Amino acid sequence: NCMEPLSINLAIIFGSRLTITNFMDIAIPYFLHRQKLKKETSGIDEAKKDDITKAEKEYYLMQYKPMIDSIQNYADTAVQYGFTLLFITALPCASFFSLLNSYVKVKFNAWKLCRLYQRPIPAGAQDIGTWQTIFAIISVASVVTNAALVCFTMDVLWGYSLQGRVWIFIGFQWVLIFCQFVAQAIVPDVPEDVHIQLERNHFYNEKVVEKVEDEDYDETEADDEFEDNQAGGGAAG
Repeated sequence: NCMEPLSINLAIIFGSRLTITNFMDIAIPYFLHRQKLKKETSGIDEAKKDDITKAEKEYYLMQYKPMIDSIQNYADTAVQYGFTLLFITALPCASFFSLLNSYVKVKFNAWKLCRLYQRPIPAGAQDIGTWQTIFAIISVASVVTNAALVCFTMDVLWGYSLQGRVWIFIGFQWVLIFCQFVAQAIVPDVPEDVHIQLERNHFYNEKVVEKVEDEDYDETEADDEFEDNQAGGGAAG
C-alpha cells in the first residue's frame, strides 16, 4: 500500500506530540520555575519560608512574555493544523488525535499559567493578524494535497485513465475550494451574541469613560406619543 508509510509517519508525529511534546512543554517551565524559586529564596531560612506572603510567592513565579509565548503557541497550532489537514486522507483519525492533543494542551497551558507564571498584563488585539492568512493558505493547500493523494497515490481511482484522473483532480479542487468560500461567506466572522456584547461595551465606554451626554429628549413629544398609544389601546379594547 503506497499510503502506509505516510500513515505510519503521521501516527508517529501525533503520538509524539501527545506524549513527548506535551511532557517537555510542562517539564521545561517547571524546571525553570524551580531554579528561579531556589535562587530567590537562597538567603531565607527554612523556618521563615512558611511566612512568605502571597505577593512574594507570586513574585517568585516566572514572568510571562505575551509576545514570544503567543507566537510559539500560534506556531505550534499552525503546525498541528497543517499535519491534520494536508494529509487527512492518509490518516483519517488524525482529526481525533488533533482534538485530543488540543484538549490536553489547553489543560497543561492553564496549569502553567496558574502555577508557574506571573499573571500576564491584559492587552487587547483586533484579530490574530497574519496567522489568519497562514491558516487560510493551509486550508486551500490541503485541498490540493488531498486531491493529489486520492487521484494519484491511492488505488481507488486506478480504474480510470491518467487523463480521467487529472480531470477528477481538477474538479475535486474547484468544488472543495468553492465550498470553502461559500462557508466563509455564510458563517459570520463575529457571532451575533459577541456583536451584542461589543455594542454594549461600546455604549458603557461612551457613557462611563468618555462621559458622552445623552441625546436631547423632548418630553412634550414623548407625552403626546404616550397619549396617542393610550388612545389607540383604548379604541382597540
